Amino acid sequence: MSNDNKSSDGFTYHKIGKVAKASGIEAQTIRAWANQGKLDCKRATSGHRLFPFTPTLENTITWTKSHCGWKNS
Repeated sequence: MSNDNKSSDGFTYHKIGKVAKASGIEAQTIRAWANQGKLDCKRATSGHRLFPFTPTLENTITWTKSHCGWKNS
């Protein structure tokens, strides 16, 4: 997929919209969590946030949801 970026570290990185869609969490919330250091990301040369597709990303989202009082609607 064109939104994916394979890095030299071996991870595939995804733009925030893809992470939001896959997780069911608003992009604005993911952006805030990244700004707060709750989710790791890097910046593309274009300035877009890129999130590594790792079990850590999924675990961090799950943990953050449970510790921030997230309630699925």
